[in-house]
Amino acid sequence: MDSVQRRSSEGAAVLADAVADLEAFNREFTASSSLMGRAGPLERADLLERLSRLLQHSQIIAAHPIDGQNLAPTGDTDT
Repeated sequence: MDSVQRRSSEGAAVLADAVADLEAFNREFTASSSLMGRAGPLERADLLERLSRLLQHSQIIAAHPIDGQNLAPTGDTDT
């Protein structure tokens, strides 16, 4: 496995872990947000907005090679 493939594989693992962490956060936040004072929800809303912007940027970056390699119509990952 070359270094690009290794980094890509590691990147996918990092993203999978982040998704699992965010799913756990979402469950906890959904259950407890109404019990928080003012500061908790405001702080989390700010952080979630920052996260949203990072995700939007990453989606654009990820879409570029998908479009360039014409992967969207077939879902093919073997290039």
